[in-house]
Amino acid sequence: MSVSCTINKCGKPIVARGFCRTHYNRWHRVGDPLMARKPRQKTPAVLFIEALACASRAGCIEWPYDTDGVGYGRLTINGRRVGAHRRVCEIYHGPAPTSNHQAAHSCGRRNCVSPHHLRWATQRENEADKVAHGRSAHGANNGCAKLCAQDVIEIRASTASGAALARKFGVRDGQISRIRKGQRWAHL
Repeated sequence: MSVSCTINKCGKPIVARGFCRTHYNRWHRVGDPLMARKPRQKTPAVLFIEALACASRAGCIEWPYDTDGVGYGRLTINGRRVGAHRRVCEIYHGPAPTSNHQAAHSCGRRNCVSPHHLRWATQRENEADKVAHGRSAHGANNGCAKLCAQDVIEIRASTASGAALARKFGVRDGQISRIRKGQRWAHL
């Protein structure tokens, strides 16, 4: 009877089933005395990302799993939470050119993970996309806006004093002056 482990070149004493303590524990935990840990199973989210390769160029592909508070898809890879759109961009377009680059959506939809709608962009380019898609908080889209586009047009066309217009619209006269100079509501 052998007194050393049945695994080639182990040489440690047998504890159970012909294995040393290390190989027995591996066999007991994983089912294979040579494998230190179970191979990680791919989550449904990871499988979903891998299946995107054959996706159509035409439409958006919505992320069907976990999202963050503002609508971007999230997934966990090796215990770390990452943006689904950023991970898809890394897989299909390579790593980000710099650490400052963001995964930008050409379609303007936060939960879209179509590799055909994602690209690497700087923050300035990404912000320009938001403006082009109408998703920026400019003008009446800003939650704190007291004026609407029609009010701004009326202010610019009016010959009344800034103080009178400020009282009428419930803003300060400095705001009226900035609107007239084009420093505010410049997109109109």
